[in-house]
Amino acid sequence: MNFELQLHLLSIVNKNISSMSVQIFHNEVFKEVNFEPKMLLKYAISNYGRLVSYADQPENGRVVKGSITEGYRIFRYKYRNADNVLKYPHKFF
Repeated sequence: MNFELQLHLLSIVNKNISSMSVQIFHNEVFKEVNFEPKMLLKYAISNYGRLVSYADQPENGRVVKGSITEGYRIFRYKYRNADNVLKYPHKFF
């Protein structure tokens, strides 16, 4: 994906996300979650266990529901590595 297309997609995502906002609970604190490889959006998890995706600030993002596997909430995503092979990692939250 070329740089101009990435910027265009990011601007579309920013517009869509900026119209929504996460309701912040009292004393809720977000910490950024790092994924490998680097993703287009940023993700953060709160001390209440909520995962949000955002472009600039977690407060301007949206809550990610994820899925439940054997009682644990997980977030699944996919990407292509340098050898053009699809990878399907997941994170527990």
